[in-house]
Amino acid sequence: MPARHSRRYDVSQMECRPCAPFVVMMEAHDRARRERRAARDAAVVLDPEFEAVLARFEAIGVANDDVPAAPSLKPDLVTKRPSRRLKKSSLRDRKDRSTRMAYRRIATGAAEAPAGRPLAEHPITPSKPITKPTTSITKPTTKRTKARKRHLATWEEAGDLTRLDYINAALMVHGWRYAFTLNLAPDVIAAANDNARGPHDAYHRAIARALARVPPPQGELMFWLVTETTGEGRQHLHAAVAVPCPDLLPAIEEALVRVGGWWRGPGREYQLDLEPQRHPAAWSAYPLKRQARTRRHIREATGLDANASVRIASWSRGLVPKAKRLLAEERRAIGRV
Repeated sequence: MPARHSRRYDVSQMECRPCAPFVVMMEAHDRARRERRAARDAAVVLDPEFEAVLARFEAIGVANDDVPAAPSLKPDLVTKRPSRRLKKSSLRDRKDRSTRMAYRRIATGAAEAPAGRPLAEHPITPSKPITKPTTSITKPTTKRTKARKRHLATWEEAGDLTRLDYINAALMVHGWRYAFTLNLAPDVIAAANDNARGPHDAYHRAIARALARVPPPQGELMFWLVTETTGEGRQHLHAAVAVPCPDLLPAIEEALVRVGGWWRGPGREYQLDLEPQRHPAAWSAYPLKRQARTRRHIREATGLDANASVRIASWSRGLVPKAKRLLAEERRAIGRV
């Protein structure tokens, strides 16, 4: 094993005699540095209380080094706690939807109520004066603490149910809103299950290509799409499309039927159901009524893990900016920002 490298040199063993003065100077420099460090350490005066604590810990030994420190009981009032990011969940989506629906009912009801209506009317004058009892019985009341209202989810925190509500509202900018349900042929479902990005990605791309072949008078046809499965696991599509001109309906219907594939057997006339949206808020929530079941069926059909992420809703990119703006405006109006 080779000897450890040292900065001390033996002048007599050096072959190069002219380098000897340089080595002697380096050794003197190292000696002076060690003396200065020893003098500095000796000049440090420790606090007596600190020396006692240090001696006690040295007596205990190094075994206590692995013991974690106890948490401080005094709260930190300086460091700002990071705001906890709310997790996306279907339960929170349903609660936010209930809040939005209640606000919309109040807003539309106040607009439809007749102006100047009296709060109370007495068509018959009471014959006896109304007197209050002189003695009152006081009942003990327990005052409950008012719960803090949770703010509505933003676009980044919202799930498919909340996003689809505003995506469907953004369709009004691009034309009349039409809803459709498309039943898929077995060979179309089998080909979509083999897609590397999942069956919903295959359906979205197929519908986007089919609608791109329909020549609208201006721009592209905006749509949103949701994949749903029946109790037996058969995949079908619920969607909505913005139709800028009613004359395009035959071409749109033909393009969608082509996406669904050749329907063998009876019921071909029911493969596509294309109608105007009569209840837009209800239609945007209807396709997501069985999200967990749909994702489970798609995982089984494609051979994915039980916890794999499965996408079942998508929409045109041109609808997102308008939908974000509508969501932000309604959050400010409700006051849950």
